[in-house]
Amino acid sequence: MKKYISLCLALLSFTACQYKEDPVFEQKPTERTLSVLGKYKQVLEGDNGYWLLTYYPEEYRDGFWVYPYYPTIFPSTNDYPKYHRALGGYNFVLKFSEGKVTASSEVKTTNDEDTSRYTYLLAEFPILSFNTYGEVLHHFSHVTSNFPNAKGGEVDFIIEKEQDGGFTLKGKRNENIMTLTKLTTDRETFLNKIRENRDVLKNKGLSPIQVGGVEVKLDLFPSVRQLAFIYDEGRKYEQRAFILTEKGIKLYEPVTINGHTLSEFYLNDAKTALTTPDGSISSDFVTSPLLPPTTAGSSFQIWFLNGYVSPSLVRSFSTTRRRTARLLPGFTLSEQLLFLTMDGNEGDRSTGFYMENVYDTDDTYKLTAYYMMDFVGVAGAPNQVKILINNPKDEGNHLFYCREHLGKFMEDIAKQSPYIVEEYSDDYYKLTAARDANVWMLVKK
Repeated sequence: MKKYISLCLALLSFTACQYKEDPVFEQKPTERTLSVLGKYKQVLEGDNGYWLLTYYPEEYRDGFWVYPYYPTIFPSTNDYPKYHRALGGYNFVLKFSEGKVTASSEVKTTNDEDTSRYTYLLAEFPILSFNTYGEVLHHFSHVTSNFPNAKGGEVDFIIEKEQDGGFTLKGKRNENIMTLTKLTTDRETFLNKIRENRDVLKNKGLSPIQVGGVEVKLDLFPSVRQLAFIYDEGRKYEQRAFILTEKGIKLYEPVTINGHTLSEFYLNDAKTALTTPDGSISSDFVTSPLLPPTTAGSSFQIWFLNGYVSPSLVRSFSTTRRRTARLLPGFTLSEQLLFLTMDGNEGDRSTGFYMENVYDTDDTYKLTAYYMMDFVGVAGAPNQVKILINNPKDEGNHLFYCREHLGKFMEDIAKQSPYIVEEYSDDYYKLTAARDANVWMLVKK
């Protein structure tokens, strides 16, 4: 028996020693990756043309327009749906040469180009890295007083595949899918057209559309490039980030409703509506009756005092003031809040809601807070405005440590939207909540 076992072990050993699998690849993994990187480098730097990067920073935030469905659909604020890419998508125009990248973008107010360095990294996947600071390419990674945590920027991009002369990229950190394709039009003409289309969308609401026999309400948040689809009598809510194109907007990912898939909308020739590419579906623009100030230094003012806002808003403000005072002893929240212009995601003027805490003994020492917002029109109600505030609990500023309480206060204002707008006097508008006439505020022009 022992001889039999020994013979079997010997045969197994012999077989194991003799078996050798033919190599599938002639190159080792590292060599293959280097070879691929060399090919990508040749393509990117092979001509003197420009590339278009569709760029999606990452912010994970509450759905921007769920207030009308609270508490009917969403029992509590904890049930609000959250969505990735909550700042939308942006266009960058790049040129690669000898380790340097020249960049321009719609996120800047001019078409000026900025040059920094880039590298190819050897990792599990080929990576294109913009690892030295450039004012344009690091726009969403740069910390500012309004955005102390930056804005979800990405600098390392996994090159997932090359196809049709372009590349599919994935953010190494945020995993958002982006594309790098050859720009086929003049660089400055392209960027100017994107800004022109952006300005068309400002302060615009959208009329409902019919999709496969189903009415779908559309809500647009222009400043953070989000489009929501509400249907099935308000029981279904979908939100998509979008990027501006020369023709209109393109969703980050399609939305399918009743078997019909929507992925892109064009501006019509008159720039009065968004339509599907085949023209079968159209949504008219609805302009807000209350347009925010656009000149630097100008503002609308609200005083949270009896006689200027409804008692419910006075109570909400007073509660917020007490809570922030506990967090910042010696400071008091000013009763005056402003609607004013501020730098938005594009580096251009957006509407903001400005608050400040003033030190009791020296009113020149202030801590400020800004919340980006939009005033948009309401379909079927030309005298109403929606006030959309971008994720108030997470917006950064000098009052960062009070963000939970200030965010709750912002929500108390936003979730009363839409507001009926009236000319109250030569100096004031009156905004009254359309769903509750007991909620109102006077807004000084």
